[in-house]
Amino acid sequence: RRDIGTAIVEQARMLLAAEADRIRKSRPVQVREQVQSGRCVEQVKEAAAGADLLVMGAHGDRPVRDFVIGTTAARLVLSAGQPVLVVKQRASSPYAKGLVLTDFSPGSDAALQAALALAPQAAIHLLHAVDLPYEGRLRIAGVDDREIERHREQARQQALASLRNLPVGVEDDARIFPDAVFGDARMTGTAYIEQMRPDFVYLTGWGAMNAVSL
Repeated sequence: RRDIGTAIVEQARMLLAAEADRIRKSRPVQVREQVQSGRCVEQVKEAAAGADLLVMGAHGDRPVRDFVIGTTAARLVLSAGQPVLVVKQRASSPYAKGLVLTDFSPGSDAALQAALALAPQAAIHLLHAVDLPYEGRLRIAGVDDREIERHREQARQQALASLRNLPVGVEDDARIFPDAVFGDARMTGTAYIEQMRPDFVYLTGWGAMNAVSL
């Protein structure tokens, strides 16, 4: 009698083969299906070695399953060797508007390049949440609000200059709209997404990964 593990793997192969066949018939792309057993993150990273983009699906109708997928996606965003796109729902039209949240970590430029390659016709909004780490010391020293606001604006302008000077050439590309907003990264990022309603979002670095609730 077959053990339950073998049956699960065989069922997964059948379902994956059917999905691969559907994609082949609907898209002019090459598809190769693969089922592996083991630690999910390590297996996915190994299978994705050499790929330009890693795409993962997420669904909202099974909370426990979604929790596992969300954890896996978060770990892959932080550790994969290429950009990771987590898709929550089917796109109804080509991507027209994207958001890249950056904390100037080493992957920031790569994320922006990936966004431009993913949607070459889209407008890409590049956002950094600005922090003034010494603001508390200024207030303890009795510095007035007007002077603190001057320091905030100076920090924001410096962040904008850094965004424009990213190696990808932000100033020379009319598709890219850099912005620096002062405030908490999580609240700023979430508010920006709710207001902008982008078709896709790229997060870079651990700070950005913790910044937004999508």
